[in-house]
Amino acid sequence: MRSGTSNNPIAQALSSVGAWVLDVPLPAELIGQRCDRLRPFPIGHELRAALQANGQGTSDLVEWHWDQRLARADGWLWNRGVLLQFRWWRRDGRMTLRQQLECTTRSSLQVVP
Repeated sequence: MRSGTSNNPIAQALSSVGAWVLDVPLPAELIGQRCDRLRPFPIGHELRAALQANGQGTSDLVEWHWDQRLARADGWLWNRGVLLQFRWWRRDGRMTLRQQLECTTRSSLQVVP
């Protein structure tokens, strides 16, 4: 027995094991939540490339989330005063866009004393 090791037989056995695998259950599927865990970086990178390919490269990505069951991203784009809802399927690169809101400026904002 090495010096500094415990007299506990389990601790002694574990100290001689080089590696072991713990049976850890997979985390629950994230459905319906909108958080950064549902916006994986590699998918975000592919999404921006798909937006560019679909002529939306100048649009600002307002919000999006990834649905891992359906392998698609849903979200909102802002482009020159128009709010667009989009849906993108990663497998085949298909994208749908729907205009939701168009904003126009009639006059500049003024401060009222």
